[in-house]
Amino acid sequence: MSRVGILALDPGSTSGVDCGVWSLSGSVGDALLGYRGEVSELRGTLDDQAQIVARMWVRLCESNPELRCYMVIESFQLGPTRHVIQEHVLDPVRLSYLTIGYLRGAGVRIEVMWQTPAAAKSHATDARLREWGAWVRGSDHKRDARRHAITLRNRLASR
Repeated sequence: MSRVGILALDPGSTSGVDCGVWSLSGSVGDALLGYRGEVSELRGTLDDQAQIVARMWVRLCESNPELRCYMVIESFQLGPTRHVIQEHVLDPVRLSYLTIGYLRGAGVRIEVMWQTPAAAKSHATDARLREWGAWVRGSDHKRDARRHAITLRNRLASR
């Protein structure tokens, strides 16, 4: 496995998405040279965002049928199962489950990996993002999605 499809989701009322094909060979800088994809910021209702993310996932997987694709989702718990907190704080969890629900309901295969913000921010620090040439200007949401994509890419590359 020398390349993989990764959709990294930083979910919330405004979400960041990094969706593309990553090389597992060489450094992060080398992988970025061959990166094919997009980093986006999504706004709108959670339902609208979930449908957009689901379409991005399908497009990524159908455009690259030879690749294994992973969806990595930021969550404060790894594999969240129960959340008893205020409604607005649930937005990231609700968006994640809406997206997964749309895909599974349509019979689309999906491999989900959960990643904490701390795992991504400690691995892909601001300084490292700049050093690797992976800094995303402007939106923190897009930048955090990029952090999650790179953190997963590096985990997979080290297997």
